[in-house]
Amino acid sequence: MMRLSWLTALLVLGGWAAFAVHADEKPKVDCRGSITRLSPANDAAKQRGILGTLLVEGRRDPGVAYDKASVRITTKTTIEKQVGKERKPATFADLKKGARVEMTFTGAVAESYPVQATAAAVLILEDTRK
Repeated sequence: MMRLSWLTALLVLGGWAAFAVHADEKPKVDCRGSITRLSPANDAAKQRGILGTLLVEGRRDPGVAYDKASVRITTKTTIEKQVGKERKPATFADLKKGARVEMTFTGAVAESYPVQATAAAVLILEDTRK
């Protein structure tokens, strides 16, 4: 009985320790790269809340889950643009072919290649080409 209590206590403390280590980590990015294809939705898709799709291609760097993704953008997707150190609201119209973006997904991810997913959030990265 005493062994079980100690074992339980160790498992609980171990779980908290694991949480504490990961609590300081940067949020994971599902995909980061350049938009190589952008397709606005047709009227029927817009009525279902779909704004369009993006094909994003990049590298699978540390902290990035996928190097290539076909991503659905919906009315529930948060779209922002990086301006200096600030994030400002953006729209689907601000997404352009060639722009660098990073995104997180929501819901199921079809594990094809490229993966197919719905974006929870898209961040348009600051254009450093001047």
